[in-house]
Amino acid sequence: MLHSLSARFRRLGLQWRIMLYVTAGLVVFFAIFSFFALQAIQQSTELVYRERLLVAQTVARKLDDNLSDLRTDLERASALVIPALAVNDLDQVYSSLHTLYDYWTRLHHSETPWIIVLTDPDGRIVWSEPPSRNL
Repeated sequence: MLHSLSARFRRLGLQWRIMLYVTAGLVVFFAIFSFFALQAIQQSTELVYRERLLVAQTVARKLDDNLSDLRTDLERASALVIPALAVNDLDQVYSSLHTLYDYWTRLHHSETPWIIVLTDPDGRIVWSEPPSRNL
């Protein structure tokens, strides 16, 4: 069989041989080019993935810090509000919550307004900062 292919190749004219050589060269060149192009795409994809992961980790860390700060602020406020509620000193409760509201407003200059709501055990609103018209 190999002898048969060799004999057929020798019988081809010069034009056909040149066409086969050029075609074989183009196939090899295309294969090499495709390999390197796929490698470049893979590296680019990996780089974009790492950058997105870094951004997501940074955002998550910032959100975690903000939530931690918010929790600390609420724990400090509750340390003042709970004893005042225990002795039914509503003026102290409202003063503490108003102070917390002012602190958040100064610290976080955001377009979304802060709202602090104090409810009774049944879920009815007792007090809010800023004052609500629905009370």
